Amino acid sequence: MAKGAVHITGSNFAARRRMRWDILDRTRKLVQNGTIDRPRWLEWVERAPPLETRNMLHGDRTIRNPYLPLIDTLLKKYPHLRFEQCYRPENQWQKGLDNYAIDHPVMQFVGNQLALMNRGMSQHEAFEKTEQMFYKRRMETEAKLKVAMALGMDEDAQPQYTTGQAYVHEKIAQERAMFLKHVRDELRRMKENALQKKMQASKGGTEDVDTPEKQADTKKNTGSASEKTTARAKRK
Repeated sequence: MAKGAVHITGSNFAARRRMRWDILDRTRKLVQNGTIDRPRWLEWVERAPPLETRNMLHGDRTIRNPYLPLIDTLLKKYPHLRFEQCYRPENQWQKGLDNYAIDHPVMQFVGNQLALMNRGMSQHEAFEKTEQMFYKRRMETEAKLKVAMALGMDEDAQPQYTTGQAYVHEKIAQERAMFLKHVRDELRRMKENALQKKMQASKGGTEDVDTPEKQADTKKNTGSASEKTTARAKRK
């Protein structure tokens, strides 16, 4: 008997002792070769064959994502990049998630770095070259934004901040601006309603309305006219 082995003709290696999933194919081959008689359960299984499990995943696989270590390295040096476009729902900027859209600066940086690494550069060299390229691009973008904001050519032009607190203050300012616009519109509506009521009141005052004073004046006038007619009749 072999020493240290569970079976006489086997070994303790997991590669040989793991479960086999191709039992139907193996049994059919043994029956065709005449090694064994056709078992009864094979006919029952072939009446309602199970799913072919040859290409199915029967265990955990380790998926290697090359972007994650590159993203961690980038955000350690430039942590403010995680706050750009942080109010978009597809960007998960929380520490530990770090899942961004394709057009996010982090993914653009990492994608360019990975492309340089695939050409044969080391990770450090690719990072430095990509850093220089993105620094030059950022300087050009900031110069254009400053000119656009100074001349007022683009109303949607916004500066590129370097802290998360700046993005929070910008959002607070936008919400306050929306609130003030709502207050302004409400005041305009109230002013228009007041002017319309005033105009209607002025138009109503110019029209002839039977007030009690006017009715008393008409009665006096009719009474004096009747007295004059009676006096003329007596004279005649």
